[in-house]
This record gives sequence, structure tokens and C-alpha cells, in this order.
Amino acid sequence: MTATDTATVCFGPTNYAVRDAIARRLVDRHGLSHLAAHTAVARAAAGVPGRHHDLVLAEQDALIEESLAQLKAFTEAIAPAVQQLTATVVRLMDALEPLTAPRRTRPAWQSPYGPQQKGHRR
Repeated sequence: MTATDTATVCFGPTNYAVRDAIARRLVDRHGLSHLAAHTAVARAAAGVPGRHHDLVLAEQDALIEESLAQLKAFTEAIAPAVQQLTATVVRLMDALEPLTAPRRTRPAWQSPYGPQQKGHRR
């Protein structure tokens, strides 16, 4: 993924949490003020290169890499449980008899309650 591709991913119109995380990383790791960090992130989101544009893209890529590493670790941790669950569901499906509707002994247009009463009852 290139910086341009990740910019499209991270700087979506409603991705303010990611923008804030990148700005916090700029403050913590590079000593930018909060205003300068948020301005740099906003400029990068708008596609306007600024003084800290390269820093924003580098922190964005680092944030993506860290997030992907955590996601990979999580998926590897739950993989055995998911495989076991899948095997259990397959065994359960094999054990259950297929449910079928009883075969109809009458035409679809015929009433299941018999023929209609002729006349009215007294």
C-alpha cells in the first residue's frame, strides 16, 4: 500500500478518530503542538501538501502497520477456536435429519377442511 492509497483509506470524510490518532502521534513522537499536528493532518486529508506532510504520511503508515499486526495476532489467537467451532457445527449438521414438509395428499386448490357446506344451518 502506498502513501496515496493509505491516505484515501485513513482520511475518509468521517474518519475523525484516525485523524485524531495521527495527530496525537505527531504530538507525542515529533513534538508538534496540538494545533500544528491537527492542521498538518487536515491539510494532508485535503490533499494539500504542507510542512509536515511527510511526517503525517509516515505516522499514518506506521499506525496502519501496527493495527494490522494487532489484527493478525488476534486472528491467529482465535483461529483454533474458530476451527473447532466449525468442526462442531459440521458434525451437528450431519447429525440432524433434514427437515422436510409432509407430502400433500390433496391438490393445492382443495381445502384441507373438506368440501364447503351447502346451505346454511338451522
